[in-house]
Amino acid sequence: MPEPPMPHTTAAFATDIEIEYHEPPVVGDRLTVKGRELISCLPRETRVGRGAFMVWERRVVNQRGDLVALLRNGGYRYIAFDAPRSAASAPPAAAPPAADDDAGDDAPEEDLLAIRNVAVGEASPTDWTEQRYFEDVREGDAVPPVTINLTIARLVVEAGANRDFNQIHHNTPVSKATGAPEMYANNGFIQGWWERCVREFVGLAGRITRVGPFRINGFNVPGETATTAGLVTRKWRADGEHLVELEIRSEMSQGVSVGPGPVVVSLPSRSD
Repeated sequence: MPEPPMPHTTAAFATDIEIEYHEPPVVGDRLTVKGRELISCLPRETRVGRGAFMVWERRVVNQRGDLVALLRNGGYRYIAFDAPRSAASAPPAAAPPAADDDAGDDAPEEDLLAIRNVAVGEASPTDWTEQRYFEDVREGDAVPPVTINLTIARLVVEAGANRDFNQIHHNTPVSKATGAPEMYANNGFIQGWWERCVREFVGLAGRITRVGPFRINGFNVPGETATTAGLVTRKWRADGEHLVELEIRSEMSQGVSVGPGPVVVSLPSRSD
């Protein structure tokens, strides 16, 4: 699909995601993404550049023309500054430490690869034979955390898996040229954290009906550990479905990096 006309920009990143699921896709379906409607455009200068926050809406249909999902993706397209600008109230960055002239050539070098590739560790097994029912859920219940160690290897493999080959997600110099501190996880990877966290809570018979809107608040970079968790905010019955709303968020060392945002799920009932 050709890009719509817009001012020249040098960089972009995702900011907001919202998905409504209408018809569950099944094996054998042929899915097509249709349309690209601009539903919001807000010009804004930020610390990384000058541009605009935009939200686009697309539809996913199957071979019969049935609406499978409605996608709303927000992003910031901008002309990057030569160096990121700090907020007016922020103190100036501290000067780097002076070089030690007496260190000589024998001084140990910083192992950047080791820093960025933290140990992945063993994944906790999930018992998918257990199923959570609508009657089991109470408002205020915790959604157990799922932790993902962000490594260069994971970012590269994930980029190949969802075919997002933009170098900002696996190339440090390119990402820094756009104002980012480092290469960073793309929104497909982040949606995977949320889906894994929610799926472990709702079980295989649960169905995700709506995700978001949620905001990506910062760059999720290698060397960090992203923990996705949440809580139950409400439950209700509508049109024969047993619905539960979860508030989900992802946190790293600097705080909440994604969300919080709502995820609505449909759970089976013991009375069915």
